[in-house]
Amino acid sequence: MRKFLTLCLAMVMIMSLTACGGNADKSDPEDSMESGDKSDEDEPAPEQVQLPAHPIEFEPTILSDGTELTQEHLLDYPVSDPADFVIEALDENICSIKGYTGHDEIVVVPETINGHTVVEIGEGGLGGLHTRGIVLPDTVHTLRFNALVNSTMEYIYLGSGLKVSENAFTHNVNLRQLIFPEGMEAFPVDPIGLCPGLVAVVVPASVTTIPGGIFSPTIELGAFLATPEGSAADELAEMEQIPVVRDISEIPTFMSSRPDLTGKNPPAPGAKLTQTILLNYPESDPNRFQYIPINNYMCKITGCTDYGVAEDVIVVPQELDGLHVTAIRERAMSDIDARGIVLPDTVMLLEEIAFLNSTMEYVHLGNGLRSVAHAFVSNPNLKQLIFPEGMRKLYDFAEDCPALKRVTIPGDLLFLYGYLEAGNKKMVVVTPEGSQADEAADDEGLRVERPWS
Repeated sequence: MRKFLTLCLAMVMIMSLTACGGNADKSDPEDSMESGDKSDEDEPAPEQVQLPAHPIEFEPTILSDGTELTQEHLLDYPVSDPADFVIEALDENICSIKGYTGHDEIVVVPETINGHTVVEIGEGGLGGLHTRGIVLPDTVHTLRFNALVNSTMEYIYLGSGLKVSENAFTHNVNLRQLIFPEGMEAFPVDPIGLCPGLVAVVVPASVTTIPGGIFSPTIELGAFLATPEGSAADELAEMEQIPVVRDISEIPTFMSSRPDLTGKNPPAPGAKLTQTILLNYPESDPNRFQYIPINNYMCKITGCTDYGVAEDVIVVPQELDGLHVTAIRERAMSDIDARGIVLPDTVMLLEEIAFLNSTMEYVHLGNGLRSVAHAFVSNPNLKQLIFPEGMRKLYDFAEDCPALKRVTIPGDLLFLYGYLEAGNKKMVVVTPEGSQADEAADDEGLRVERPWS
């Protein structure tokens, strides 16, 4: 044990000298360390994986009375009027919620209505509600299909008695997190569908029935799965290569890499363009861009016009009218006549043919990008693509891009579908050894280089 401690201390000293610019011996580490036999038990600790931050920095949810809504404060609100709920008696003692006719900003479902204990939210029972938050009583044990479909809540408390959730959460575009309670038992079918604002899904160890692939659509857009080590959800995540945290507090916070260019002059028109110079350009006029809201705090670019200004480099703003730009829609930036395009770190999704026929030579994809589906098609001048760390999904990302020389794909990419070859057989793939892209490049006969360590 003393030898092992001595070995660890020596390694720390060497790493400290190297980090400080010291003149550490550059010979083989095995020759410079004290000799000693390593026992089988003295294995090094596994490397700590650095999770990428969620791309969106959310603003506080402020209610009409000026108070801030958080997950922790949901239980502070009074119970809604029982007369506003439509119920179906399941027997003489228990009932299912079938509808809600009130207008509360925070809907708090009572434990009992007309002498019946509320034990489930029926199909569509709380669907379509225009509300900021929903609180379920501890008596509810089942959420039926589409129980909360199209509801606008940002937070929900599921109670402590929930056991089964069918596909209850669909088109809840503002929902930020889902915390399933300890004691939850099963997801008979996919519990979540099209909730683009989700940052975290918390699944307790008590859940033993989980269909494969149920978290993929949410995880692909940057959400995190929080679950205990060794749980069924943890095992599924390991099998499907889904990033896992043990607690919501472990989710990294958002940090933008965009430099502040206030008062600085951009490169002169016609100046030589490179990948690194892209970030020296200021944001383009927001009036160039058309968008549609995704939810209360996110939007999707749907078009980009000249707006009477020709630009060498188009820099997409991080926000439009107070909404984070998180997606580029199909054909939204097609036929763009510019030498470069810069996306903000908030963009998580590039839809199919988003940049069809655009003339850019370089594009900066930001640090928040998570999913790309066939976005780069017929871009004859495109020279390089650098996908950021934290990418979740690449699907046939490029086609008919004959000038594309280099594509950098991170080793932590979760899902890689389709082909890498994008119209140039001499293209180089830059990726770590053993990554999905490394294997795909080998299969397609493409040259591979390793990123700088």
